[in-house]
Amino acid sequence: MQDLIVSAIQFDLAWEDVSKNLETATKMILDAPKSDIYILPEMFTTGFSMNPEKVYTLDLTNDTKKMMISLSKKLDAAITFSIMDKNDDGQFVNRLYWIESGFITHYYDKVHLFSMGEENNHFSPGNHKLVFSFKEWKISCIICYDLRFPVFIRNKEDFDLLICVANWPDKRIHAWDTLLQARAIENQCYVVGVNRVGVDANQINYVGHSMLIDPQGIVLNSNSNDSITLTTELFQTEITKTRRYLPFLKDMDNFTLNQITYS
Repeated sequence: MQDLIVSAIQFDLAWEDVSKNLETATKMILDAPKSDIYILPEMFTTGFSMNPEKVYTLDLTNDTKKMMISLSKKLDAAITFSIMDKNDDGQFVNRLYWIESGFITHYYDKVHLFSMGEENNHFSPGNHKLVFSFKEWKISCIICYDLRFPVFIRNKEDFDLLICVANWPDKRIHAWDTLLQARAIENQCYVVGVNRVGVDANQINYVGHSMLIDPQGIVLNSNSNDSITLTTELFQTEITKTRRYLPFLKDMDNFTLNQITYS
């Protein structure tokens, strides 16, 4: 395994303005330090909008994917994010894309929809957990509310890095901070949480707290309230060292999840 340089891109999302958010994200990616992975927040082109019927257009979604594919190819790097999209059945989904070196190689539809925000009334849930390999690292990606469900996230696949993209509000930010660190500690992996800042059209305030955390739960890099790129190098030796000296993953409980496919 080589070491990885990861950039978490935190910014104020313009409400339901795909073109403006795409422009901001593109500039921040291009201005960021050279990285292996660039990570954008959940629904980065619209904010956490429950108006997919109004906002979604195939052309704008395709423009987003084409731009991220072009940037990924230009930078020879991976870019990941979630956006509104449709599944093969024509249902709206909150879909995370993983793009590397100019190709969409993986996607993940949010499994745990935020019912308190009526996300379940507008989007269809996914049915699989995403774990894949990139530069000899095993990576898992989740979206926001998924973070609250440790059984779903539990590291049965020996992944090395967990990425969580989010629109997590200020009034529950203590939970965000705590859960990110807990997921790192219990899974003995690096965790990168990427949140947004600003106030959305529903007057919900977001204060960022994007952070990069090591396998023992120590915060390596974080920021509150700013539009900023946090770039950190992740070391394979830290994972090996942690798992060698604290080998508790081998003692975890065996379990299966109904209706979830591991891929």
